[in-house]
Order: sequence, then structure tokens, then C-alpha cells
Amino acid sequence: MAALSPAVLAALLLAACALTPPYEPPETVAAVAAAEDFHNERPAAADESRVSQLYWWRSIGGSELERLVEALVDSNLDLSAAEARIDQARALSRQARAGRLPSVGVSAETGGLKLLDPEELPWSDTYSASLSASWNTDIFGGLRKAERAARLRADAAQLSENALRQALTAELARAYVAAYALEHDIEIARALARSFENTASLSDQRYRAGSQAVNALDVQIARQNAASASAAVPTLEAQYLIQVQAIDVLLARAPGTTALSFTGLPEMRGLDPLPAGAPVEILSARPDVALAEAEYRAGLNDIGVARADLYPDISLNGVLTQASSPANVLGAETLILNLFAEAFAPIYEGGRRRAEVRRAEAAARILSAEFESAALNAVRDVEAALALEDAGVRTIALRDVSLNAAQLSDRIASERYAAGQVGLLTVLETRRALDAARQDLVAAEEARLNARIDLHLALGGAWFNDPAEEQAP
Repeated sequence: MAALSPAVLAALLLAACALTPPYEPPETVAAVAAAEDFHNERPAAADESRVSQLYWWRSIGGSELERLVEALVDSNLDLSAAEARIDQARALSRQARAGRLPSVGVSAETGGLKLLDPEELPWSDTYSASLSASWNTDIFGGLRKAERAARLRADAAQLSENALRQALTAELARAYVAAYALEHDIEIARALARSFENTASLSDQRYRAGSQAVNALDVQIARQNAASASAAVPTLEAQYLIQVQAIDVLLARAPGTTALSFTGLPEMRGLDPLPAGAPVEILSARPDVALAEAEYRAGLNDIGVARADLYPDISLNGVLTQASSPANVLGAETLILNLFAEAFAPIYEGGRRRAEVRRAEAAARILSAEFESAALNAVRDVEAALALEDAGVRTIALRDVSLNAAQLSDRIASERYAAGQVGLLTVLETRRALDAARQDLVAAEEARLNARIDLHLALGGAWFNDPAEEQAP
């Protein structure tokens, strides 16, 4: 085979480099990166706040939620499957790398030799052994591009596991907060039922004593309200058990085995605003955005692989054979070395390879759009969480005012009813208002905590790094 001139070789190498489209961030991603801040502005992030965000769940549920998160990381079945997918992607990456390396093999044969002339020797044994080597020159870079795409997809598998871990941690924290809210709803419902029962008992006593301010209808209304309040408790208790069982499943435990105390929940009014930084920061901090970028880069390399497949495939081969046979046929042992180059160029395959190029190009456009969508959704998530958290702060303050007023109204109504100055319906109305105010405050606290969880999730970042490493110079 004639050697390629330096000029021809350079031209081929330049053509190989041009087969893969150059990477450029899609237009929407570039626009997100250029934005200076979010609409819901926050103070700039300090170094200590960055470290505290690594273990943000401590600010939500203290040591109890931290233990649950540790169990989640160790035991969650979805995470176990994600880790297996990482191993699978890494194995595929190693396979792609192996395709670029020379392959060496050995073979051995044994058989019999018999000349057809009956006067000659009878059957004789023959033996041969061969060592063969083959190397694809990959002159157009198809194998290199396939290896790069496989490596990017292995990175994407790791990013996918990171994103899943973040999402499951947030799901666990939300379930913990929901269980906390249900426990408080149960306490409120039980307190209301006890209050109505006391009112019903007092009404019955006053009616039996012949009070003119209470009649038989008042007694029945009071009893009905007490029974109705008590009837709400079993449903709330069942909802609480269901919520805790959901936590058990996240931790790969048998449903019903986890007990919660909620001793680490924060004072809602003591949560400091969380710095959000700039939009460009989330493009590298959020694993789902980084995952979309890695997939897009891999898609660009897939185009290079498909385009390289349109050109000739050149490989170098060598075979070293050792043969042994009867002396009167082949003589003594011999060594045969065969070196050759092989080229294959497709001529007609019905347009299959061209269609593969178009498919790879279309797939890359899809991945580009998904990358842009991931960047936009990341910004939207942060904006929404910031807005909800700000609304939560204001809502809690107003719910506090409402609860204080409801408590005062209930106390005044109870005192006046005991003195015979107001009727039963006034007491029942103020008590329902007090119950609603308590429930509204619990709901507002739950919403505020969920908004904080959503903000941590939206900002992304290396949640599971060692803070000491983050602080190291």
C-alpha cells in the first residue's frame, strides 16, 4: 500500500476534526448566563453561608432529619439503581476506549494430512499456532469521538445520580415537614374536641340546673359540635401514619418502623434569608443542568461518529504463524509472518449511513433544546422559591396577628358565656375561628419550610461534600 503524503495526511486529519460540530452554549443558555441577578434579589452569598448550604437539612429538621438523610443515602433503592447505572455507563466508556486500542489474539489448529496417492505415506498429524494483531487507524476519528461520547455519558450518569440524590433528599425533607404539620393538626383537633366537650358539659349542667340562658337545643348543638370535632381526629391520625410510611419507603424500611419526634424543627421567624447569588451560578451548581449539557456534548460527538462512518475504514493487521508437519511434505517447523493493511469504503447501502448522520443531527438538536429548557427551568425554580419564601415570611406574620386576635376573642366569649352574658352560638363561632387560625398558622409554617427546601433544591450545589474541604484553601 502506497504511503500517504504529508499534505494528504494533513488534509485527512483536518477533515476528521471538522466532522464534529464545535460546542457552543445554546442561545437561551447564554442569555441565562448573562443575567446579573434574579428578579427577587437576595444579598450576596458569604463563604460561611455556602458551607451551611451543603447540609441545609440541618436547618430544617436538626439532628433528627440529618439521621434520616444519612439513612436515605445508605439505603434508598432508587439511589442503589442509579449507582448501578453509573457502573454500567463507565463499563460502556471502557468498551469504547478499548475499541481504539490494538487487538491481539492467539489461535491453534490440529488436523490430519493424507496424500491421495496410495503409495505415499498414511495419515499424518499437522499442527499450527498463530498470533494475530489488528489495529484500526481511526484516521477520521470515529472511534475517538465514540469514546468521548461514552465518557460524557458516564459523566452524565454520575450527574443523574447527584440530581436524584438531591431530589430524594428534598422529598424526604418535605415528607418530614408534612408529618410535622399533621402532628400539629392532630393536636389542634384534639384540643378543639376537648374544648367543645367542656362546653357541652357546661351547657348540660346549666340546663339541668334550670338556667334560662340554656335550653335543650343548645345542649344538643354543643354535643354535636363536640362529636364532630372528635370525628376529625382519626382521619388526621391515618394521614400522619401514611406520611411516616412514605418516609419508611424512601429509607427502604418496612412501613411503620420509623418514629419521629420533630425536636429539631426551627423557629419560623428565626430563619435568615438565603443568598441566591447570580443566575449563572446555578448553571454549574445544578446537576440536572450539567447533565443536560453533558448529554448535548455527547450528542455532538455522535454526529462526528456518524459522519466519520461515511469515510473509508483503514486497519493494520499482522499474523505470525508457526506450522509443523511431516518432513516429506513441508519440512521442519516454519515461521510465517504476514503483514497487511485493509481498507473498507462503503459504496452503496441504501442511504443507511447518511440517514444515521441526519438522525444524529436531529438528536443533537433535541438535546440542545432540552439543555435550554433545563437552564430556563432552573432560573424559574429559583425565582418561584424566592417568591414563595418571601410570601411565607409575610404570611406567618399576619397569621400570628390573626391567632392572637382569635385567642382573645375565644377567651372573652368563654368568660361571658360562663357568666350567662352571651349565647352558645357565640362561643362556638369564636372557637371555630380559633381552630381555623391555629390550622392556618401551621399551614403557613409548613409552606415556609417547603419554600426553603425548594430554594435549596433550586440552587443546587455539592450538597454532600465535606465542609472542611469546602473551606480548605
